[in-house]
Amino acid sequence: MELRVRKYDPSGDARRVEELERLCDAGPSGSMSLFADSMGDPLGRVRHFALYTMLVAEIGEEIVGVIRAGIKEMVCGRKRLSDGSGKESAVRARCAYILGLRVSPLHRRKGIGLALARRIEQWCRDKGAAYAYMMTEKSNVASSGLFVGKLQFRPVRSPSILVHPVFQHWESIPSHIRLTRLAPADAAEIYRCYSGATDFFPAADIDSIVGNARCCAGTWLATLKAESTPSSGMAAPLDRRHPRRQVSVKKLLEGVFSSWAVVSVWKTNEIFTLEVSGAPWRIRAAAAASRALDRALPWLRISSFPDVFQPFGIHFLFGIAGGGARSGELVAALCKNARNVARRNGCAVVAAEMGAADPLLGSVPHWKSLSTMDDLWCVKDLVGIKNTGATVTATPDSGENWMDLPMGSSVFVDPRDF
Repeated sequence: MELRVRKYDPSGDARRVEELERLCDAGPSGSMSLFADSMGDPLGRVRHFALYTMLVAEIGEEIVGVIRAGIKEMVCGRKRLSDGSGKESAVRARCAYILGLRVSPLHRRKGIGLALARRIEQWCRDKGAAYAYMMTEKSNVASSGLFVGKLQFRPVRSPSILVHPVFQHWESIPSHIRLTRLAPADAAEIYRCYSGATDFFPAADIDSIVGNARCCAGTWLATLKAESTPSSGMAAPLDRRHPRRQVSVKKLLEGVFSSWAVVSVWKTNEIFTLEVSGAPWRIRAAAAASRALDRALPWLRISSFPDVFQPFGIHFLFGIAGGGARSGELVAALCKNARNVARRNGCAVVAAEMGAADPLLGSVPHWKSLSTMDDLWCVKDLVGIKNTGATVTATPDSGENWMDLPMGSSVFVDPRDF
């Protein structure tokens, strides 16, 4: 029967897509598998993009494959200014994030994944995207073979996914550290000021991300109590119409505080849940015993293992940034606070993703057994951009090709991408 690729229809496809994805997540009999549940909304992972789509592949009446994409404007490299100052400016472009490719195990090696990927690429071009990027694991030979081998995506990053369990006890914040919850407008301005030239920074969407009432649990600033209170400059959102607003934020943080750090928390449990299936009973029993002991004796602060053997939620930490000699200590305190927020919201783990050379990478607490250094980000030039200075609708604002620009040590991980 003929393969047909079409746009996803929520009214008739939702249940069949969920069944397909659960089938794709299932591992060999007797092994542990990680199931993802989209909670009745297969579009949930792309719904927060201004432009998004989902395609399905059909053979007869059977859905045998799916793929998604969302489009945004983001930072894609830096260009040295031509004024001789040696300074660099961020290059921005419309980019497409491709995710969620699934093909039924009964229909693999038939070109279905390639057909879906090519159709979604064309949709991205039609919507004006200059680049497409995707994320996979280095160990996923099929995925990298398709995108890198057949579609000419170029590996550009290998960040680390850091995972930490949420314990049954509340975690204490060191008494010498002050945490201040920021207004979304102030959080967005701090990110524009300190992360605005970082690769993958969602330049046009940062306000809507940190101000998302449903999914963003908040943004917190950590400082040392011995120094001036942040309320001296952060009591109310700064005037968005003021042309020197970025300067005032920079002066506030570097002038008042010798060290500072900031972290935002994204509630992925509002979009999907996960579940580990097939774990041996001994592992389940040991994990349950650790949680019971932690609940009964919270003052012992036992590192209990969360219940990941039933549907559980994740809080994702993003926008991890800081300055000063003690910024790492402040980031660690913010991570404790994030785990308390996750516990209050019924989540089992918190996660973060950071560039392999990020100076704050070592300050984010995580369990090596739950984390991975195996992530792989790949990018493709969709429109054949040349370094001619010419500008068309889809090209970056400088006319430069991202593939030819130097990449920094850090990345800004958009929580919508996780």
